[in-house]
Amino acid sequence: MVQAETTSPGCVYVRLENGIHKFTFLRSDYEAVDEWIVHLADANHVTLPHEVQLQLIDMRDSGLPPVRYTVRKARQFYAENPHQPRMRTAYLFTPDVLIIIARRLLSEFGGADTPRHFFGEHDEKAAIAWLLGGRP
Repeated sequence: MVQAETTSPGCVYVRLENGIHKFTFLRSDYEAVDEWIVHLADANHVTLPHEVQLQLIDMRDSGLPPVRYTVRKARQFYAENPHQPRMRTAYLFTPDVLIIIARRLLSEFGGADTPRHFFGEHDEKAAIAWLLGGRP
């Protein structure tokens, strides 16, 4: 079986001026998950030890990536990189029904003490406000 090559990004990472690390999934495939993992490492490199890493994960255009693969890759990443910064993560989804599913599936990422909140497709400003509101 031959996999199709892709030339467009599956996951785009940008650090916003307010310090939030925004990960935007454009596709929901293995390659997008692999790109996200690389971006997580990049975000960790620019996060100072005393900082809380604010993450905005936008899956409005892509939907959920392959769940088993994502969980496996995330667990592998966290096992290989045990000294993770403290994180505060907001997720953007559409349609809102995905929030219910994602809440259960994504609860494993970042540990039980990682604050996370799920937002609907038109709530990016609310997600950013929630992330910034948690700063000490």
